[in-house]
Amino acid sequence: MRELLFRLTRIDRRIIYGLVFLTVALPFLLKRAPKVEITKEVRNVYEFIDNLPPGSRIVISADYGPSSMPEIQPMLKAICLHAFEKGHRVYLMTHWTYQGLVAGQEGLRDAVQQFNKEIREGKHPERKDTLKYGVDYVVWGYRPGGVAVIVNLGQDISSVFLRDLRGNPINSLPAMQGFKSLKDLGTMDHPRGILIGLEAGFTGETWLIYGQASDKYPAAMGATGVVAPVYYQYLQAGYLVGFLGGLKGAAEYEQLLGRPDAASLGMMSQSMTHILIVLLIFLGNLGFFLTRRR
Repeated sequence: MRELLFRLTRIDRRIIYGLVFLTVALPFLLKRAPKVEITKEVRNVYEFIDNLPPGSRIVISADYGPSSMPEIQPMLKAICLHAFEKGHRVYLMTHWTYQGLVAGQEGLRDAVQQFNKEIREGKHPERKDTLKYGVDYVVWGYRPGGVAVIVNLGQDISSVFLRDLRGNPINSLPAMQGFKSLKDLGTMDHPRGILIGLEAGFTGETWLIYGQASDKYPAAMGATGVVAPVYYQYLQAGYLVGFLGGLKGAAEYEQLLGRPDAASLGMMSQSMTHILIVLLIFLGNLGFFLTRRR
């Protein structure tokens, strides 16, 4: 008994790492995703996009890098899939130079490939053709400037992005016809689209202060859990349609869409790992106090 109590205070770190690996990996291997409670702020984003007229514009600002992809990438993919299902067009840009371009394009590409596969399988009989670049989605790319970029997009998109990331003249693309500035997204009362900032930092605040507050177009935000509290003040003030916070926000959106994916599986991994850590802390302390008493 004494030896067992002593071992509880000296668990080999390799055992701990192995247990953590198993709790993280098992949900993805078994494809088990828990149901999560849907919050009002996530439901509002989903319903807003769901109720937009077909052909509306979803502008996504992918302001995050590889370290934040596990939390935000599922948001981007789910929002793009939702937009394509409803017949909307997606426009991708970033303020995060190379990092945002890589992460954003990867998420958009995954959504396009998955949706096109579903079209070929006959899951979307209302669509005759697969998604096409320049028609259903466009990658604007990156421009330096921050505040100046946001302000000028509210006046004339082509003054910021004369060409898209592939080098095409921006106004030559079918998806850009009739879309001259972010004012063409409409207003909260009469929406024709929405700006969605996916943020690993505070670029979203710049969007809201210098863009949405001036031009009054509909906006929503998604952010990593560590910076999410910053955006609730803007949500409460009415600047935002809704908000997706961290991995749970992404999982909520996936489940509203009926497409549980990486975020939903990640929630199971996260929950199991939290339980494991609490259990290990309990066992370690139990062994310490019992050994000390003995």
